[in-house]
Amino acid sequence: MTYEQWIETYKPIQNHIVERGAMDGTMFETYGDDASFVGENIDRKTVWTWIDNNDGEPDYIVSGCWRINRLGYFITQVPYQGERGDIAVNFDQF
Repeated sequence: MTYEQWIETYKPIQNHIVERGAMDGTMFETYGDDASFVGENIDRKTVWTWIDNNDGEPDYIVSGCWRINRLGYFITQVPYQGERGDIAVNFDQF
């Protein structure tokens, strides 16, 4: 799935905590108030994690809340189906 397809399908919400946040204002940081908000999110199936691949390959967004190699979080209007980690979003255009 491409990043554009992911946006169209899952509809990431705007980060209301910071002004002019990363990724067109949709990324939540991994610390502070952003991380607290993500941690309090009632529907865990709407949380996604931006992962740093660390091996020269493109980064990706994966369904679920992850801590290893995380760069940020997203919360979407539409929940993913299946298990945590089932869906990966290709970030090769960045």
